[in-house]
Amino acid sequence: MHVPNFRTNVMYDRATDLLYEVYCDTENLDQSHAMPLRKYALYIVRKITSAIIEHNKKKKCKLLNEVKGQIVAFRDESYELYQVGLIDGYMIDDIAEQLLKLINYQFKKMRKEI
Repeated sequence: MHVPNFRTNVMYDRATDLLYEVYCDTENLDQSHAMPLRKYALYIVRKITSAIIEHNKKKKCKLLNEVKGQIVAFRDESYELYQVGLIDGYMIDDIAEQLLKLINYQFKKMRKEI
């Protein structure tokens, strides 16, 4: 069975960009503020990778829906830190928005295949 190369996927690229931006923005924060954002970002990368290589459409949809929920929670958490002035959340929010659009595109693409 063919397993797609997830490293060439745009969703994976955007997710790793998000992870990089989170680590860059939170490097000067204390652990209590930085770790929740980092955990969200790492979870998002892992779930997107799992969804890309998944062949079962139901499992893929479930994984992508979980990622969407985590991205929304991640954006809420980063917005709180942005309001307090601890991070510059512009790039993080932009990449998260792009990820949501790519996930919705993936859903449309899967719907056309059915």
